[in-house]
Amino acid sequence: MTREAGETVEIDHVGSAHTDVDLALLLEVARERLYPGQDAFDFGVVPQQMVSTDDIADWTQPAKSLPLPD
Repeated sequence: MTREAGETVEIDHVGSAHTDVDLALLLEVARERLYPGQDAFDFGVVPQQMVSTDDIADWTQPAKSLPLPD
């Protein structure tokens, strides 16, 4: 738990992803934890944005140098 703007905010860690498959599984677990057991409307097939670990900062690797402008 943490405090934000005077309110207590509960943070639920769902895990760490090292691959795109891990990330997709963790996102599904997180969605289920948001509203467990809640009924949902059937919207048919809803397109989902692909997720990739390439879009997440990797603080375990040294920073890559950016090319200098000419």
